[in-house]
Amino acid sequence: MEKPAQTDYPIEEILRRRWSPRAFSDRMVESEKLQSLFEA
Repeated sequence: MEKPAQTDYPIEEILRRRWSPRAFSDRMVESEKLQSLFEA
């Protein structure tokens, strides 16, 4: 399945063509979870 991303700026083709139906969620990520991720 191909669903290339529409981008505002040029990016590598391999990244533009990478698509996943699970890539995004409509829920906000909790601040504590983000801080833990960046700390790691």
